Amino acid sequence: MSFLEISMEEVTSILHVIPSIDQGGAECTLSNIIRFAPQWEHHHVHTLTRLPNFFEIDPARVTTGTGQRGRFHPEIVWQLRKSIAELRPNVIHAWMYHANLASAVAAASGVPIIWSIHNDILLKEASKRGTRIVNRLCAGLSHIVPRRVVYVCEAVRETHERQGYAVGKGIVIPNGIDLARFDPTRFRQCRHPISDGRPVTVALIGRYEPVKGHHFFVDVVARHPARERIRLHFIGRECDQATDLRAHLARVGLLESAVLSDAITDIERVYAESDIVVVPSLAEALPLTVLEASA
Repeated sequence: MSFLEISMEEVTSILHVIPSIDQGGAECTLSNIIRFAPQWEHHHVHTLTRLPNFFEIDPARVTTGTGQRGRFHPEIVWQLRKSIAELRPNVIHAWMYHANLASAVAAASGVPIIWSIHNDILLKEASKRGTRIVNRLCAGLSHIVPRRVVYVCEAVRETHERQGYAVGKGIVIPNGIDLARFDPTRFRQCRHPISDGRPVTVALIGRYEPVKGHHFFVDVVARHPARERIRLHFIGRECDQATDLRAHLARVGLLESAVLSDAITDIERVYAESDIVVVPSLAEALPLTVLEASA
C-alpha cells in the first residue's frame, strides 16, 4: 500500500497539473519523475498556462492550457475538467498553489488528489498578492480536496500547517537530484583552486524575482573588500532581460564584471566552472540549487 492508501498496481495513470513547465525547481522535479518512471506508470501533464516548455517532456504527454502567468480565467478550469474527463487518471497530482487550487474541480470525481508545496513562507514584499490569496484559499480547501499534501521539507510542512493547512494530511518527500548528472569528476578540467590574484567566479542561479535576492546580493558584493576579483554570473529565467538589475550593477560599478544569462539546460557545467554558488533568497524551501551545487 502507498501513502495514498491504494495499491501501487492501481496507479497506472497519473495526471500532473502544474502552472507551466518553465524553469523552476518543481518543474525540474516533475520532469525527473517522468524521466525515471517505471514502465507501468503513465504520466500526463496538464499546464495551466501556454508558456514555452523549458524541460524536455514528450509533447504527446503534455496538454497545454491557454492561461497567462499571473492571470486567472474561467477557461483554465474548463480545460482542466476536459483533460480529466478524457484521460480518466487514477491519481491527480497538483504542483504548487495555483494548480492545487485548480485541482478542486475534480474534488467530486472520486479520483485521489495529491497537492505538493515547494514554497516556504510567502513574504509580502517578495510575493504577489494574488499568490498569497490563493495560498489562503488552499489552506481552507486542504481539509476537503487533497488526500495528501506533499511538502519538500519539514519546515515547509510546519509553516503551512500553522497557516491552516490540514494537519495529518502532510507528508514530507525531500527534493532529489540525479547525482550522475552533477558528478564533479565529469568536469575536472574546469576546476581550479582559488589562489591569490585569480578572478573568482560567483554564480547566482535562479529566476529573476524579488524573492531570489538578486539586488541584495549585488549590494553585498559592492561592499566586499575583494570585489575587484569577483566575476558575477546570474543565470535564470528573465535574468538576461532584467534592465533594473543591469542598472543596479552599473550604479555600483559591477556591470563590467557581470554576465546575465537566461535559463540554460546544461546547468551542470555552470556549477563546474564556478568557484562559489550563492543562494541569497529571502525565503526558500529545499532549493535544488543547493543540492546540485553540493553534489
